[in-house]
Amino acid sequence: MLLIYNLFIRLYELAVYLLATQNEKAAKWYLGRKDIFKKIENAIAEGELKAERIWMHCASLGEFEQGRPVLEALRKDRPDALIILTFFSPSGYEQRKNYPNADHVFYLPSDTKNNAKRFLYLIRPTLVIFVKYEFWYHYFNEINKLDIRFILISAIFRKNQVFFKWYGGLYRKMLRCLSFIFVQDTKSVTLLDNIGITNVSQTDDTRVDRVLSIAASAKSLPTLEMFLSGQKALVAGSAYEVENDMIQKAYSEKLINSKVIIIPHNVDKEHIHKISEKWGEEAFLYSGFTEKEATNKKVMILDTIGLLSNLYRYADIAIIGGGFGKGIHNTLEPAAFGIPILFGPKFHKFREANEMINEAAAFVFTDYDSLKKLIIQFQDIDFKHIAGQKAREYIKNHSGGTKVIMQWISDNQ
Repeated sequence: MLLIYNLFIRLYELAVYLLATQNEKAAKWYLGRKDIFKKIENAIAEGELKAERIWMHCASLGEFEQGRPVLEALRKDRPDALIILTFFSPSGYEQRKNYPNADHVFYLPSDTKNNAKRFLYLIRPTLVIFVKYEFWYHYFNEINKLDIRFILISAIFRKNQVFFKWYGGLYRKMLRCLSFIFVQDTKSVTLLDNIGITNVSQTDDTRVDRVLSIAASAKSLPTLEMFLSGQKALVAGSAYEVENDMIQKAYSEKLINSKVIIIPHNVDKEHIHKISEKWGEEAFLYSGFTEKEATNKKVMILDTIGLLSNLYRYADIAIIGGGFGKGIHNTLEPAAFGIPILFGPKFHKFREANEMINEAAAFVFTDYDSLKKLIIQFQDIDFKHIAGQKAREYIKNHSGGTKVIMQWISDNQ
């Protein structure tokens, strides 16, 4: 299995190299790792290797958002520690390469034995934190050999994963390299217990602590306030074409009485132009906002990034995109503002979505007719208010995961 694993790593590197001339993401992955050890050596001076050195690794941006509350708590608790953040994916690295609460941000070198040894020698961590999904054999094995405190946080395990197959011995060995595992649900605890992994604790998703922090410090957006004139809006967060088309149809049939804010999943010029053409004169772009537009229009299309989490403070209902594709996007952010949530059918892999559905804080639509019924149902103000309250209660009842993890770190110095 190790020979197969090593061969896979080499083939993956070769595939990325060959694709780098044609694919922007592959090019960033390859170039970001070119001369990576020189970059690390140049960045980290000998004098910077302080007594406490913390390394957090995230696959991409989503995992970073889960690890972020812990990272920020560590920075607050240990201001003198050296904090190193690594990413596997360019989408995470490119957006967080200047993250202020980490002293250094790097791509993770490919998982070979020599790379793992060299990387660990250069950063010499005293605590290693991996977030949710990343499992790299040589890094896990070398960390274990060095007897470094090593935890996995916000993890979720499913019975169809390789850890629980007859041929998954290599991956089970990785799990035994960890000092402790923090999982999000009881099913994960049971699955791990069945293969003899007992250094496990169920802990609430650390993203909940993050969204509570966002909601508590949400910024006012004067442009939005001028547009809304004190009203609340239907906000479509990370919307794809299918959600946009359904919302537009409901709007044209006069089922939506409030103003509408569309936040497309992709905000490049081509996608924005396509959405704008469909809405026509009914809508305007956030970047082209004028007072006249605020007065005359009822639909705004957000054509910039970084504002979505603040926008939910102006919503009374949220439609989340992705449910007709690979899977829904973040439902915790709107829930933190006490907003009922609607999304498409691809939600089953998301624990929080399933739980919020069971608690009548979130609702699923499978086609336009089912969305139409929900929109009509939410015209009942009391129904909408109760659903929003349940969403807020869900967030409140599932906060505190960061505190539990920080306590373990403190107790295991």
